Amino acid sequence: MAEIDPSDVILWLLPHRGEGFECARFATFMPQNRSHFVAGYNAPGQRDHPRALADDEPFYESPDYLVFLFSHGAKKPSVGLVGGRAIDVDFSLPAQPGVSKYHFAITFDDQNLPIIRDLGSRYGTQVTYDEEKGERLSNFDWPLVGPSKTFGRPPILNITDRLQFKVVLPDRDYTCPEYIEKVNKFRGVKEELRGVKEEPEDSARLSHVPERPKHSAP
Repeated sequence: MAEIDPSDVILWLLPHRGEGFECARFATFMPQNRSHFVAGYNAPGQRDHPRALADDEPFYESPDYLVFLFSHGAKKPSVGLVGGRAIDVDFSLPAQPGVSKYHFAITFDDQNLPIIRDLGSRYGTQVTYDEEKGERLSNFDWPLVGPSKTFGRPPILNITDRLQFKVVLPDRDYTCPEYIEKVNKFRGVKEELRGVKEEPEDSARLSHVPERPKHSAP
């Protein structure tokens, strides 16, 4: 991947150390995710990488990570960057127990803030803040900025207990017109996922994302 423009970054995902590390690291190296893959924070030309947010916690549990860019777009912009085990998603996940074909999306709320949205997955998604225990929920929006970043620690995306990522966001002004223009452009292109035979329940789940689920309170 060429040198990254920080203003083009939506977010970074890094395998989170602990029970969910090995499976997350495996997902990072999956060939289907090569367009998002960044190999090693010391690799030549990779100066724009996520940096440590807490001095007392090692940040780079893994030197390799995934980056999601506005310029890459999404296969279905109205839903966002979809993660799951189907072959037509933006972010491929291993076929592990508890991972749905269309599990979650990286998208934006009405204030143009990035969120994790569970797409009606069978076993739900969990986002934890400042190491607090949370609840696994389906058809739910998880905020990623504001109070969710208490003490500067990034949220943890728990897809399953064995598949977890640290979510890192760029330092930016979310009211900046240039940023809002990027978000609008990202969501404005209308494309459909094609070429895959979907199970009825998964097709319905992907095409009918809840419009205004309640947000969690960190």
